[in-house]
Amino acid sequence: MPSGTDVIVADYSRGIGRIDLKSTATAWLPRQDGKPLRGVDGLVRCGTAYYGIYNGASPGALVSITTDHSRLEVAKVASLPDPTQLAYDGKRLLIVADSGWATLDKPGFVRTAGAPIVAIRSARTASQPEA
Repeated sequence: MPSGTDVIVADYSRGIGRIDLKSTATAWLPRQDGKPLRGVDGLVRCGTAYYGIYNGASPGALVSITTDHSRLEVAKVASLPDPTQLAYDGKRLLIVADSGWATLDKPGFVRTAGAPIVAIRSARTASQPEA
């Protein structure tokens, strides 16, 4: 439950951390198996849940993350090809998918189109009608 006294952050190589806004102390939160959740690129909060783009392995995934401030509960929501970032518009999670970032420095690479944006309705708003 968000308290207003700390912030949850993603660090790709260290994992998910909780920063105390007063002291700036950081606590790195383990997932269910006791290991850090490394490889998260982008994190947004929707109510009491967080969503992150996990691209530390292929295929990438949208994951839901809940915390009791001492550990994480992580669940895969959807597999995605080469995802990078996400945003929440109040109803949907908008994800940059199939970004092609891993091929940008390959010889002969030519981008012929932009990266697609995938929209996934959040569980928090699933019972609300579309505007």
